[in-house]
Amino acid sequence: MFDENSKIGDLLKSEEARRVMNQYLSGIAENSKINMVKGFSLRTLCAFPQVKIPKEKFDLCIEELKKL
Repeated sequence: MFDENSKIGDLLKSEEARRVMNQYLSGIAENSKINMVKGFSLRTLCAFPQVKIPKEKFDLCIEELKKL
């Protein structure tokens, strides 16, 4: 089970989690810089203003990840 505290590295290992992240977070799992933040939680990553993820999309992503 995944949630907002899941590490990016763990999420990237799951094809289903990658799909959800890409769907709600504008292809974030395919970003060339994603490897630099594998140790961050999803919450921490999305809190950076440079990531520009609206709270509504973040919340939807978390809801879907929790279902996996």
